[in-house]
Amino acid sequence: MPLYGFEWTSADTGHQNVIYGDVARGAPIFSAFADGTTTPDGLWQALAEHPAYPAVTVPHHPGSAMVHNDWDYHDPRYSRLVEVFQACRGNYESDSCFRQYSDGTADGTFMLDGLRRGHRFGLIASSDHGHGASYVGVLARSLSRADVFDGLWSRRTCAATTRGVIADLRLGPHLMGSEVTWDGPRPLTVHARGYAELARVDILRDGEVVHSVRGEPRLRDGHVRVDLRVEWGKADVTMCWDGRLRVTGGARLLLPEFVGPEVVAMDEDSVAWEHVTHSFGEPYGAQRGGVEVSVCGPPDAVVHVECRGRTAAFELTKLAAGAS
Repeated sequence: MPLYGFEWTSADTGHQNVIYGDVARGAPIFSAFADGTTTPDGLWQALAEHPAYPAVTVPHHPGSAMVHNDWDYHDPRYSRLVEVFQACRGNYESDSCFRQYSDGTADGTFMLDGLRRGHRFGLIASSDHGHGASYVGVLARSLSRADVFDGLWSRRTCAATTRGVIADLRLGPHLMGSEVTWDGPRPLTVHARGYAELARVDILRDGEVVHSVRGEPRLRDGHVRVDLRVEWGKADVTMCWDGRLRVTGGARLLLPEFVGPEVVAMDEDSVAWEHVTHSFGEPYGAQRGGVEVSVCGPPDAVVHVECRGRTAAFELTKLAAGAS
């Protein structure tokens, strides 16, 4: 669904992708280098002077050292959505998030920082410059411009990192993006679909996982399952991080249908990866990498991690308890 828009670019306060609703050609375009619209406040004031052209403004790659988003600026009339992921670069959810992009080093400017400031917005993903394919999922009454824009403005959106991903969260009868007052327990309903079988659905509050639903394998009596993430990077020089994770003591790995490009071999006993990261200097930071695996086995099984000539071993029961 094509919608008119433009990118407002300020090196000081960030990028805002301006998306218009069901309007004809000739919608106004504003520049961060023009008098009166050098700040987001000025941009929003200029948009407000053209009510015939309803719009939303979407902060572009928050958390980026290149051009981060300044959360001192927020206007509920237009700040309805935030780009949390883009295929061209990566994830800007929070510092140390999975698939965090190398230049995501600007403290206090990530998506989660905006939520912690009390701002309310929906999430989208995008491709940017034709790299890869990430998407905005919108719950709309139809595919008309007016209905799609209404879904965007109403924050009925999800950020899909690739094709075939859908997430729809509801509180009782209320749709995503709604603002409601609710007393007592909160009955959440989640409809989620992926391009492969779902491994896990997490419910987060203030950036912390408060509930998870997983497709549990049939475990032997006394066995446990632990989801692990191995991450590397942040080196200030070019670095090779080739390594392997293996399990012993009766444990096994759950084999996913799809894995990241770093993974070069995987079976029920081990996963091996190859990855070289580069540093782009200050303030842009260094590349990162990582793999995620699920381990099933008895509590005394052992997970071994080997990387750059070093090894570490952890009992499964301690990993299950959150020790490392």
